[in-house]
Amino acid sequence: MIDLDFSFFIQWVNFLILLVFLNHFLFKPILEMVERRNKRLGSLNTDAARFNEKSENAIEQYKKLHGEMKKESSSILQSARQESIAEQESILQKARGEFAERVERARGEIAGEVEEANKNLEKEAGKISVEIADKLLGRSAK
Repeated sequence: MIDLDFSFFIQWVNFLILLVFLNHFLFKPILEMVERRNKRLGSLNTDAARFNEKSENAIEQYKKLHGEMKKESSSILQSARQESIAEQESILQKARGEFAERVERARGEIAGEVEEANKNLEKEAGKISVEIADKLLGRSAK
């Protein structure tokens, strides 16, 4: 059986003094440190959540701007293609016109040269026929 004598009360007082001492010098500082750490972690979590939200917003904004820029560049490229096709057609029409003009000029020059050659041939043919007649007749046909 347990005897409740005077030493039991002394041990009980020692235990209470130890509890007060440990509470004051060990438990309270540790609990305060844990509380400060929890507050700091809460603040860091809040900062991390805010940073995460900002980064997600920045990513969304980047994607939106990227899409807009892609559409804009596509429309710029399309208009540039259309302009280049129109310019190409204009150049081709101009070249065709110049080519047709040169061909007509060349035909005119060739026709002039053919006409001149025909006149020269007629003159020469007349001279040659007179010479042939002279030679055949043995006298001057004039």
